[in-house]
Amino acid sequence: MVVKYFVFFIYFTILPGFTCAQVDEMTMKAIFIERFSRFIEWPADRQGDFFRIQVLGDKKLAQKFRKVYKKLEIKNKTVLIHEHEKVYNTDFRPHVVYITEKELISPLLKATEKKPVLVISEVPGGAREGAMINIYKKESTLKFEINERSMYNSNLYVSYRLKKAAQHIVDPVRKKK
Repeated sequence: MVVKYFVFFIYFTILPGFTCAQVDEMTMKAIFIERFSRFIEWPADRQGDFFRIQVLGDKKLAQKFRKVYKKLEIKNKTVLIHEHEKVYNTDFRPHVVYITEKELISPLLKATEKKPVLVISEVPGGAREGAMINIYKKESTLKFEINERSMYNSNLYVSYRLKKAAQHIVDPVRKKK
């Protein structure tokens, strides 16, 4: 058990910092999404031929994701990337929505409430605003924090191992004694 936790810890903390020197930040964000998805289960009705990611607010990031996911699958599925400046596209039915602007978080959370959509942001305070996962940079290494309540209120199953790997748990479901 201790060995598994140690391997998981290395997987999410030391390796991303080590590879940042060799891989650009946008590519690392794409890799993080793939890694997160390993520890999240979507409901059976969301299973299909494609894994869908919608990027809001950054066309260059969406282009980078397309490039990365030409060679990389998520959950053994081809990845489709949809980009939009400001609006969440319900017709696209994304598994993940990646947000790059803080003002987009609140409207997106209202649109995806109780739906099996993983909301990831990269803005300061993103997890406090309600994003399920917030990616941030600390000492030139990408880290992430989780809003446990947002995860709990979604229709997703999240492994406790992902929560253990997070740097911070924001808005925990159970308060520590």
